[in-house]
Amino acid sequence: DVIEHVPDPAVYFDRIPDESFVFISIPTFDDLEEIRWSKHYRPDEHLYYFTNEGFIDWMWMYGFELVESSDIESKFGRESIMEYVFT
Repeated sequence: DVIEHVPDPAVYFDRIPDESFVFISIPTFDDLEEIRWSKHYRPDEHLYYFTNEGFIDWMWMYGFELVESSDIESKFGRESIMEYVFT
């Protein structure tokens, strides 16, 4: 629940050793047009907004490959939250 708040994620990503696992929980949207109506819309706090596919592609640009994803937190009541594991 942090990466959408970080101005330059590379500062953190560059410190992750090769072959490590990265676990990320983040709000995602089916359509970016939905953002302004979401409780996750916080322009002074959230610097990034993603679709599921967009986030996976964005992480790939940083050199991470998706291992697994889940929407279990959303199923338990957290609105539009996805969990990801990357390596």
